[in-house]
Amino acid sequence: MRRFWLASVVTVTVVLFFAQMADAAVFVGHTNLTIHVRGQTVSGKLVGRPECRPNQTIELWIDGVLQDTTTTDSQGNYSFDTSIAVGDDVQTRFEGSRTGEHPNRFICTPSNSRIVVIKHLKNSHGEERAVGPTASLRRAFAARVHLLSTLGL
Repeated sequence: MRRFWLASVVTVTVVLFFAQMADAAVFVGHTNLTIHVRGQTVSGKLVGRPECRPNQTIELWIDGVLQDTTTTDSQGNYSFDTSIAVGDDVQTRFEGSRTGEHPNRFICTPSNSRIVVIKHLKNSHGEERAVGPTASLRRAFAARVHLLSTLGL
Protein backbone atom coordinates (compact mmCIF):
# COMPACT_ATOMS: atom_id res chain seq x y z
CA MET A 1 0.00 0.00 0.00
CA ARG A 2 2.86 2.30 0.81
CA ARG A 3 4.39 1.71 -2.62
CA PHE A 4 1.06 2.56 -4.26
CA TRP A 5 0.86 5.94 -2.49
CA LEU A 6 4.48 6.70 -3.23
CA ALA A 7 3.96 5.87 -6.93
CA SER A 8 0.81 8.02 -7.00
CA VAL A 9 2.58 11.01 -5.47
CA VAL A 10 5.52 10.68 -7.88
CA THR A 11 3.17 10.34 -10.88
CA VAL A 12 1.10 13.37 -9.92
CA THR A 13 4.24 15.43 -9.26
CA VAL A 14 5.77 14.51 -12.62
CA VAL A 15 2.54 15.22 -14.50
CA LEU A 16 2.06 18.61 -12.84
CA PHE A 17 5.71 19.58 -13.23
CA PHE A 18 6.06 18.67 -16.89
CA ALA A 19 2.57 19.53 -18.09
CA GLN A 20 2.55 22.58 -20.35
CA MET A 21 0.67 25.63 -19.26
CA ALA A 22 -2.25 26.65 -21.45
CA ASP A 23 -1.33 29.40 -23.90
CA ALA A 24 -4.18 31.63 -22.79
CA ALA A 25 -3.73 35.37 -22.87
CA VAL A 26 -5.88 38.21 -21.63
CA PHE A 27 -5.05 41.60 -23.10
CA VAL A 28 -6.27 44.78 -21.43
CA GLY A 29 -6.74 47.71 -23.77
CA HIS A 30 -7.08 51.15 -22.23
CA THR A 31 -9.45 53.40 -24.17
CA ASN A 32 -10.00 57.12 -24.57
CA LEU A 33 -13.13 58.75 -25.98
CA THR A 34 -12.93 62.01 -27.97
CA ILE A 35 -15.92 64.30 -28.60
CA HIS A 36 -16.71 67.08 -31.07
CA VAL A 37 -19.97 69.07 -31.25
CA ARG A 38 -20.84 70.90 -34.45
CA GLY A 39 -24.38 72.14 -34.90
CA GLN A 40 -26.72 69.30 -33.98
CA THR A 41 -24.06 66.60 -34.58
CA VAL A 42 -21.99 64.98 -31.84
CA SER A 43 -19.09 62.89 -33.12
CA GLY A 44 -15.78 61.50 -31.97
CA LYS A 45 -13.54 58.48 -31.84
CA LEU A 46 -12.90 55.58 -29.49
CA VAL A 47 -9.10 55.42 -29.27
CA GLY A 48 -7.25 52.33 -28.07
CA ARG A 49 -6.09 48.89 -29.17
CA PRO A 50 -7.37 47.89 -32.63
CA GLU A 51 -9.45 45.11 -31.03
CA CYS A 52 -11.26 47.73 -28.93
CA ARG A 53 -12.34 50.08 -31.74
CA PRO A 54 -14.88 48.38 -34.07
CA ASN A 55 -18.52 47.61 -33.22
CA GLN A 56 -18.46 49.15 -29.74
CA THR A 57 -21.52 50.78 -28.17
CA ILE A 58 -21.20 54.51 -27.44
CA GLU A 59 -23.79 56.32 -25.31
CA LEU A 60 -24.83 59.97 -25.72
CA TRP A 61 -25.64 61.79 -22.46
CA ILE A 62 -27.19 65.27 -22.44
CA ASP A 63 -27.62 67.00 -19.07
CA GLY A 64 -26.97 63.68 -17.28
CA VAL A 65 -29.71 61.80 -19.16
CA LEU A 66 -29.02 58.98 -21.62
CA GLN A 67 -30.36 60.17 -25.00
CA ASP A 68 -29.13 57.64 -27.57
CA THR A 69 -26.64 54.89 -28.40
CA THR A 70 -24.69 54.12 -31.55
CA THR A 71 -22.00 51.70 -32.71
CA THR A 72 -18.47 52.59 -33.77
CA ASP A 73 -17.22 51.86 -37.28
CA SER A 74 -14.11 49.77 -38.01
CA GLN A 75 -11.81 52.67 -37.04
CA GLY A 76 -13.64 53.57 -33.82
CA ASN A 77 -15.50 56.62 -35.21
CA TYR A 78 -19.03 57.43 -34.02
CA SER A 79 -21.64 60.09 -34.73
CA PHE A 80 -25.03 61.20 -33.39
CA ASP A 81 -27.55 63.54 -35.01
CA THR A 82 -29.47 64.98 -32.09
CA SER A 83 -31.22 68.03 -30.70
CA ILE A 84 -28.93 70.28 -28.66
CA ALA A 85 -29.70 73.62 -27.04
CA VAL A 86 -27.52 76.38 -25.60
CA GLY A 87 -26.64 75.52 -21.99
CA ASP A 88 -26.72 71.71 -22.48
CA ASP A 89 -23.95 69.55 -21.04
CA VAL A 90 -23.01 66.91 -23.64
CA GLN A 91 -20.88 63.83 -22.97
CA THR A 92 -20.30 60.43 -24.57
CA ARG A 93 -19.52 57.24 -22.66
CA PHE A 94 -18.12 53.81 -23.45
CA GLU A 95 -18.98 51.19 -20.83
CA GLY A 96 -16.10 48.88 -21.81
CA SER A 97 -16.30 45.43 -23.37
CA ARG A 98 -14.87 41.96 -23.60
CA THR A 99 -14.03 40.61 -27.02
CA GLY A 100 -12.23 37.60 -28.41
CA GLU A 101 -12.53 33.92 -27.68
CA HIS A 102 -10.66 31.69 -25.28
CA PRO A 103 -7.71 31.46 -25.13
CA ASN A 104 -7.23 35.06 -26.33
CA ARG A 105 -9.54 37.61 -24.73
CA PHE A 106 -9.47 41.38 -25.02
CA ILE A 107 -10.82 43.53 -22.21
CA CYS A 108 -11.45 47.11 -23.30
CA THR A 109 -11.60 49.52 -20.37
CA PRO A 110 -14.50 51.98 -19.97
CA SER A 111 -13.98 55.65 -20.78
CA ASN A 112 -15.88 58.94 -20.76
CA SER A 113 -15.36 61.89 -23.05
CA ARG A 114 -14.92 65.36 -21.62
CA ILE A 115 -18.12 67.27 -20.92
CA VAL A 116 -18.93 69.91 -23.54
CA VAL A 117 -21.08 72.83 -22.36
CA ILE A 118 -22.94 74.30 -25.33
CA LYS A 119 -22.35 78.06 -25.29
CA HIS A 120 -23.55 78.77 -28.83
CA LEU A 121 -24.51 76.75 -31.87
CA LYS A 122 -23.07 76.89 -35.37
CA ASN A 123 -24.64 75.79 -38.62
CA SER A 124 -23.01 73.38 -41.07
CA HIS A 125 -20.97 76.27 -42.57
CA GLY A 126 -19.45 77.15 -39.19
CA GLU A 127 -21.51 80.33 -38.85
CA GLU A 128 -22.99 81.11 -35.47
CA ARG A 129 -26.68 80.35 -35.31
CA ALA A 130 -28.83 82.36 -32.95
CA VAL A 131 -31.16 80.36 -30.74
CA GLY A 132 -34.25 81.19 -28.68
CA PRO A 133 -34.62 84.56 -26.95
CA THR A 134 -31.03 85.49 -27.77
CA ALA A 135 -31.92 85.75 -31.47
CA SER A 136 -34.84 88.11 -30.88
CA LEU A 137 -32.72 90.31 -28.57
CA ARG A 138 -29.97 90.54 -31.17
CA ARG A 139 -32.44 91.42 -33.91
CA ALA A 140 -34.10 94.10 -31.72
CA PHE A 141 -30.74 95.60 -30.77
CA ALA A 142 -29.57 95.63 -34.42
CA ALA A 143 -32.84 97.30 -35.50
CA ARG A 144 -32.46 100.05 -32.84
CA VAL A 145 -28.81 100.65 -33.78
CA HIS A 146 -29.83 100.94 -37.44
CA LEU A 147 -32.69 103.34 -36.56
CA LEU A 148 -30.40 105.53 -34.45
CA SER A 149 -27.75 105.63 -37.15
CA THR A 150 -30.31 106.66 -39.81
CA LEU A 151 -31.50 109.47 -37.53
CA GLY A 152 -27.92 110.63 -37.10
CA LEU A 153 -27.82 109.96 -33.37
